[in-house]
Amino acid sequence: MGEGDFDLLFLIGAFTGIIGCWATITIGSMIGSIVGIINIAYLRLSTTNTDASLTTKIPFGPFLALGAILYVMLQKQLCFLFLC
Repeated sequence: MGEGDFDLLFLIGAFTGIIGCWATITIGSMIGSIVGIINIAYLRLSTTNTDASLTTKIPFGPFLALGAILYVMLQKQLCFLFLC
C-alpha cells in the first residue's frame, strides 16, 4: 500500500466509519487477489518470460474504491450476513 492508498482509505473511513474501513480493506483485498492471480496466470501463459508475471505491479486504489462502493451498496446485506 502506498501513501495514496492510505489517503483514500482515510477518506473512505470518514464516510463509512471504522466498520466500513475494515470491510473495504477486506473486500478490496479479495477482489485484488483474484485479479492478481488471473493476471499472473494470463501473463505466464501468454509470454515466455515468467519473471515478468511476478514483477508486474497492480495498483490497489481501484480495488479499495470498488470495495467501498460494494460496501455502501450492500451494507445491510453484509451486516445481516456477518455482523448481526
